Amino acid sequence: GTNLKDYETGMSKDEGELILEGIRRWGGFGPFDYQSRWSNEYDRNVGAYTATLKAFAGPLPQDAIDGILYRKNIPEIAVTNIPFYGALPADIRKDLRSSVRSSSSPALNTASHTF
Repeated sequence: GTNLKDYETGMSKDEGELILEGIRRWGGFGPFDYQSRWSNEYDRNVGAYTATLKAFAGPLPQDAIDGILYRKNIPEIAVTNIPFYGALPADIRKDLRSSVRSSSSPALNTASHTF
């Protein structure tokens, strides 16, 4: 899958990095994971305040923050959270996102842009 490659470089990840990601996924780093999440968000250039909010917030607040940052409407956030979404081929994921962008009501689109 695409999780075996680095998003920025497209190069294959080494085994050590994959093992660390596997441990992190189930919470194996405990409270040290907050620093890692903060660093990842800060590296994405979202700003220190937003990186701090996202590092300590749970999944629902993180989705709301992403909706504001990336101008996602509520149906698009819902579609990207369906089970096994990440396992779908990239073209299918793109089609799903664009279908909910175009079919959502104007009120939902406006709500995600008012923040």
